[in-house]
Amino acid sequence: MLVWYLASFLLKRNQNDALPYPHDTFIKTFELLFLSQSETTWLGMAFTLYRILIGFVLSFLLGCLLGTIASLYKSFSNFLSISINIKRAIPTAAVVIVLLGIFLGPKTRWFIDYVPCILTFIVAFPIIYDSFKNGLDNEDKDIIDALRLEGNLNSPRILFGIRYKDAWPYIGLGIAQSFGLSFKVSIMSEILIANSSSKMGLGSLIINEKQNGTIENVLSYALIALLIMALIDIPFIILKRRNEKEG
Repeated sequence: MLVWYLASFLLKRNQNDALPYPHDTFIKTFELLFLSQSETTWLGMAFTLYRILIGFVLSFLLGCLLGTIASLYKSFSNFLSISINIKRAIPTAAVVIVLLGIFLGPKTRWFIDYVPCILTFIVAFPIIYDSFKNGLDNEDKDIIDALRLEGNLNSPRILFGIRYKDAWPYIGLGIAQSFGLSFKVSIMSEILIANSSSKMGLGSLIINEKQNGTIENVLSYALIALLIMALIDIPFIILKRRNEKEG
């Protein structure tokens, strides 16, 4: 904060208004959220979260299904491990550029709005897949032996009634971690596609304000995005610390 104040002071001293003071940015952030342009701000946040949720729900459903199968059948886990590792290595910015090239045609331009959904899926799916697989794999051996005596270890009743509950520390951690990362990636992709007739989102608002030369608004929207990321990351931090204490 002191560095920010000092940098702003030095710039303004040289007749350069490129970096507003922190208190001016905080006031502007409050105005964007609750006074002037508040409707635009909340709509932008809603669009961003809507896109994230589409990709995240798909990631969760597929990650749950494939992660469970991979835990139950090791041959399937070995088969899928290569594609999962490839997904982890994919550079997200490159994916955005490729998708823009594919969907910039007149008949497919509408699909550009859903590029953040694809990015969310690419980022979140491997994490959720691992959380389900590792959670089930790390079930206590004594519990596994007891469940085998009761009946089919892989039955839906045992999976939903016992094993998913025991795996929740892993699953919950994976959900919190992947959702926070998905938000960051979605903002980045919205900034990259903002000039391609994309609908509104926080990333689009940031790049639009930059093009208009209103740096104060750029910083305010960026601050709003950071606040949302912090709120999303809080459950991840709590779960991580709880797991470390229990471990």
